Formats: sequence, C-alpha cells, structure tokens
Amino acid sequence: MERKGALKPGTGTPMNKYKHVGRHRIVAKVDKLVTVCNQLEFQPTATQSESHHLLETVLHHALSA
Repeated sequence: MERKGALKPGTGTPMNKYKHVGRHRIVAKVDKLVTVCNQLEFQPTATQSESHHLLETVLHHALSA
C-alpha cells in the first residue's frame, strides 16, 4: 500500500498521483520567469539606445547654435 507523499524506493522522489500536475505548474512558472528575464534582458539595450539618441540630439543642438 502506497502512502500519499511516499518516496520511490532508491530515488528519493515523491510517488503520488498528482506529480504530473505539479510538473505542469512548475513548467508554466518557469516559462513565465523566462519571459520576464527575456524582457529584462532587452530593457537595458533599449534604454542605452534612447540615451545615445538623446545625447546625439543634445550635442547636435549645442554644436549648431
């Protein structure tokens, strides 16, 4: 007879009928985290690009005056 939360012999991993549901939730959370990380990865690039453009504009106006 298997208890809920019992461990698979020799593996240390839980044996329960809900483990596939847990995997799907974990995968969904990881997917969300990857999406957020990807957004954060490109955010500094966009900010740097905007800063560079602003600097060019200021320099252009300052030198042409």
